[in-house]
Amino acid sequence: MAATLIDGRAAAQELKAHLVGEIDALRRHGTRPGLATIQVGDDPAASAYERRVRRLAEELDCLYHREHLPADAEQADLLASIGRCNADPRISGILVLRPLGKTHDEAEVFRSLDPAKDIEALHPKNAGLLALGTPRFVPSTPASCFHLLDRHLQRSGTEPGTFYRRSLLVVVGRSNNVGKPAVLLGMQRNATVVSCDEHTSQAGRLDELTRQADILVVAAGVPGLIGPEHLKPGAIVIDVGINPVADPVTGPDPPRRGRPFRRRPRRRQRPHAGPRRRGPGHRRLAAAQHPARRPARRPADPRPGCVTLEDPSPDGPQVKQRGATPMTDFLDQIRRCMEPTAALLARTEKPLHRAMLLNFWRHVHLEGAGEYQAIVADDMTVEHPVYRVSWGNGAQVVEGRDAVLAFYRGVGETVLWHSDDNLAVADWGICDEITFHQLATGASLRAVGYEVDEPDAYYHVASRQAFIWPYDPRALLAGEHLYEDRTSLVIEPVPPEEVVTPAQAREVHRRAVAELEAARGPGFWRIDRQH
Repeated sequence: MAATLIDGRAAAQELKAHLVGEIDALRRHGTRPGLATIQVGDDPAASAYERRVRRLAEELDCLYHREHLPADAEQADLLASIGRCNADPRISGILVLRPLGKTHDEAEVFRSLDPAKDIEALHPKNAGLLALGTPRFVPSTPASCFHLLDRHLQRSGTEPGTFYRRSLLVVVGRSNNVGKPAVLLGMQRNATVVSCDEHTSQAGRLDELTRQADILVVAAGVPGLIGPEHLKPGAIVIDVGINPVADPVTGPDPPRRGRPFRRRPRRRQRPHAGPRRRGPGHRRLAAAQHPARRPARRPADPRPGCVTLEDPSPDGPQVKQRGATPMTDFLDQIRRCMEPTAALLARTEKPLHRAMLLNFWRHVHLEGAGEYQAIVADDMTVEHPVYRVSWGNGAQVVEGRDAVLAFYRGVGETVLWHSDDNLAVADWGICDEITFHQLATGASLRAVGYEVDEPDAYYHVASRQAFIWPYDPRALLAGEHLYEDRTSLVIEPVPPEEVVTPAQAREVHRRAVAELEAARGPGFWRIDRQH
């Protein structure tokens, strides 16, 4: 049975497309992510990785800076390069490429990194946070491995959490930037994890352990260490390593790239093996983690205890009129409605504030997806939330989770989104002034107090609204206070061919929830994950 290849190229392109949106949102608000790489010598694997990171940064229009030191550079020269990158406000992430050389003290190098720019989590503080399950950053290569695994499982109809809980994950390789973090990420997914490397092979135990693996991650740095004889039928293999090996024809100069996993034809059941050997695979996916995922350093806020996002329009926020924005852009507006939140999050340092913004971000998409039960769950909302809503021709107070759940379900088949944010976060919660949009039938609008002519026709409703979302000290939503400016109200009929259906909108929001989970990890909105 032929192997099923996990397509790392396709996964990388999907992730790259997602990053383009995040970077565009940052750029519109005056922030440009910046990435620096630091390389000592000309190791072929490190040089290949640097070229891919540089190309990707250029494609995404991120600032890119390279510090390239000679192979005989002194430790002081390397530390000086790191110091320059730490001090440069344009640089938001630093990637130290390995190997550094036998004369360099890696521990001192990693300690010298600014923890807020150490995107590979090599600084002792970041490594400790990763080990505790509350990472500031997740190293890109192991993060890519699990992104590929999660994506493959989801696309094959398997629930990842259930699969990991019943699986044995074997990681071959114990490096600080790949093997050890992969072990921790597997444990955080509740897999049973075994760590081994070439020393396990020397002890005669490697074949015994790898043949038990449901998932095998190979990152040993030893070409040809793992072959088909090390695998059980149906295993999933993620092949990480790229090593310079001598070509049998041209010899060692120039070297070609070899992998730890040896593939050869077999006439028995084969494992899933990925990514494609000749494609960029998850190395490109790993590179894609860097420039946009680590947003630019946040400037100090002028008001202590509060971070704001100024309205980008010089004339202030305006209600969308039919002539100003084509109706056919509705679906795109829904997809992009949380970009201001992403931009504010990129400028926000305080863990409480970050948790509130992530809770808010997830809440909006859960609401749009119709997943109301998840909104009132224990990890999102306090036990007794209070909503105060002045909307349409009426005002109401909604108290308690059951009443809030009934309130959401009573909204009916209405498509909701917002734009033109004037967003702020503080210790007490979130406030925002927005243009609030609805696409709904006349009958639905009449039910909440709007005056329209045709009950079966679709209408676009837009008005300026202000809301306050208080949160408790655990960053759980305590309620919503919503107030509509009726003087700004605009109601216009929508031609049938331009209508976005509730089903279409729900699918957009469901995908957004899944992308957030894949990009930031399980429980990403909780305050204990913000460091």
